[in-house]
Amino acid sequence: MSQVELFDKRTLTCVATCPIVTHEFSANDLVFTDSSQIVVATSENCGRVLDIRMNRWVCEFSGHRDWVYGVDVHNNTVALCSGDSRISLWDLCTGTQLHRVNTRSQSLQVIRIDDHKILHGGTSNRVSIVRPRDMLVTRNYRSHTGWVRCLDYDWRTLVSGGEDMKLLVHEFM
Repeated sequence: MSQVELFDKRTLTCVATCPIVTHEFSANDLVFTDSSQIVVATSENCGRVLDIRMNRWVCEFSGHRDWVYGVDVHNNTVALCSGDSRISLWDLCTGTQLHRVNTRSQSLQVIRIDDHKILHGGTSNRVSIVRPRDMLVTRNYRSHTGWVRCLDYDWRTLVSGGEDMKLLVHEFM
């Protein structure tokens, strides 16, 4: 049987070993939580939570009308984005949907979240910053000539990569 070993990135020691879980969907994105779980964005129009220690699916976040392409987790809030142009926020502990919003963007491919902002990108060729409390767009970065495929940020810098083969760096204002 094939197994996956999970390592602590600070100490480089193995913290868990589990069998490889089989599934019948495309895993488009995934992120580890702080509690031995992996949240997966799927081709089944939902997000799913895999408990690594129990080696089974324990929760599903459904309701999108197209593939879920992006997922992020912050402080037990799961953020999903989909080809249906919607963002949904979920409570990881209860499985309850906290928010769902239709964006003015086309298909959403990537999402990141923290306490103060949600960043998303996709086929609209831009990165948008959304305020979580009211889901209003506070800033758009229009620089790519192709889909935004990946993004990340720290307290002062936003980096996005696109289908146009560009890696763009923006300073937050």
